[in-house]
Amino acid sequence: WMLGMTAASVVFGLASSARLQAETLIVPGSADPWLAGMPDGSTASWEDTAPGQSPVLYLINSPQIVGLSFSATGSTHHGPGILRDADGDPSMEVVSHSAGAENGISDVTSPISSLLGVFLDDTQPDQSSAPSALSFSTAESPDYLVLSPGLKQVFFIGDGFNSASQLQVVEVPPGATRLFLGTMDGYGWWNNVGELVVEVLPIVTDPVPVPEGTTVLSGLALGTLIAAGIWRRRQAQS
Repeated sequence: WMLGMTAASVVFGLASSARLQAETLIVPGSADPWLAGMPDGSTASWEDTAPGQSPVLYLINSPQIVGLSFSATGSTHHGPGILRDADGDPSMEVVSHSAGAENGISDVTSPISSLLGVFLDDTQPDQSSAPSALSFSTAESPDYLVLSPGLKQVFFIGDGFNSASQLQVVEVPPGATRLFLGTMDGYGWWNNVGELVVEVLPIVTDPVPVPEGTTVLSGLALGTLIAAGIWRRRQAQS
């Protein structure tokens, strides 16, 4: 918990010039990513309905937010059973969504009970086709330092740290205005238990210098460099 609090306080310092700060969200185990952005009464995953199993919304309310990091504590389970932390089943049992791509949102292969995210723009996701699926089925694939998912492409977050204890960075895709957080299951999130406490840490384009020292500070300093690179790439493409 103290690690997460330290991360949050440092990111607040990074983002203060843009009046952005870390936000803490509670993500229940019953949060189904395939209901992201869908209106009440929508269904997914054979047994789930919005808003009862809807995922948790984080608003990307500034164009200066070019990346996000996360710090997740707590535990969930894909139904009654042994609670798992945000990285999911430690045996690396991986599953895909039993309904595949649904409501315009991609499939994914990921450790069961892990924390997932999906970016959306302002439109309802089922108004266009789903993108290709990402896979986090190997021991190495969830251990990324930087990940660049597309809109409507479900991705693995886990506890927010890689095996070197560095904060992982997820690039915000162009056009994204919303991030939804949920957990991994194959179908039927309605009977999942537990919850995760997730700090969402914005990385902005105008960060102040961060001293090196701890792995958290080092990870955030790296995040600021990544943010600058993302911004330069977007400017070159525009």
